[in-house]
Amino acid sequence: MTEVSRTELRIKKRPAEVTERRPMKARQLTGTLSTALAALTLLLNVGAAREIHVAKNGNDGNSGTASSPLLTIIAAARIAWPGDVITVHRGIYRE
Repeated sequence: MTEVSRTELRIKKRPAEVTERRPMKARQLTGTLSTALAALTLLLNVGAAREIHVAKNGNDGNSGTASSPLLTIIAAARIAWPGDVITVHRGIYRE
């Protein structure tokens, strides 16, 4: 068994031009990905309005369909997109 009493690690710095260019490329890539994701989201949601159901016998872990409604209105509001319809079934909701 070899005992190591001290370890030295020497790291050479990169030239300034390399370290300055990388963050800019990362920012450009992030902006491009964000734009692409936003465009994809808009394309997928065009004409895709849905009805989200809330009922006293529901569960916030459900999907919000008529057969598996959500329990709270706030849970429905969190997953709703513009154009969606939230149907609140009979009951008293204290939120």
